[in-house]
Amino acid sequence: GGISAWCILTGRQPQFFAQSLKVILAVAIAVAPLQIFIGHLSAEQVSVHQPAKLAAMEALWETVPAETPAAWSVVALPNDKAEKNDWEFSIPGALSYILELKPRLDKPIQGLKAWEPRNRPHMVGLIYYSFRIMVAIGLFFAALIAVTTLQWLRGKLQGDQISQQRWLLRAWVFAA
Repeated sequence: GGISAWCILTGRQPQFFAQSLKVILAVAIAVAPLQIFIGHLSAEQVSVHQPAKLAAMEALWETVPAETPAAWSVVALPNDKAEKNDWEFSIPGALSYILELKPRLDKPIQGLKAWEPRNRPHMVGLIYYSFRIMVAIGLFFAALIAVTTLQWLRGKLQGDQISQQRWLLRAWVFAA
């Protein structure tokens, strides 16, 4: 496998590779929650200082008034010309929790139609899906860290067993 070839080429043992992976995993366990927290703080800043960008990131065309729950669009097909989403799957009230950790908003969220077309972000679909891809990558990394930690606790990352975890090693190569 990949580790065997690596060991032959470098003359190192699988134990060295296993120890290296554990060091990387320990750092990732410490850094990943911090990244998620900083990402959330960044989103809060976008909602305060760049409301049009937030509206584009969420493909939100209509303003959501205060004291109402805001739905979170999981997936949609934004249509800039029609100023609406051609279709959308959303979770009712979820955006309220994401932004304010409450079921109802304290402040309204301005929709894209609150700005004249020349003053709002263009290519809403690109902004919308770029944001979702970024979040998906972050969730993939968090899941990979969690699964790898579980395998570590189960003793599957020992030098003599790590080469049997090909699916996990491939996931790390993909993540890199």
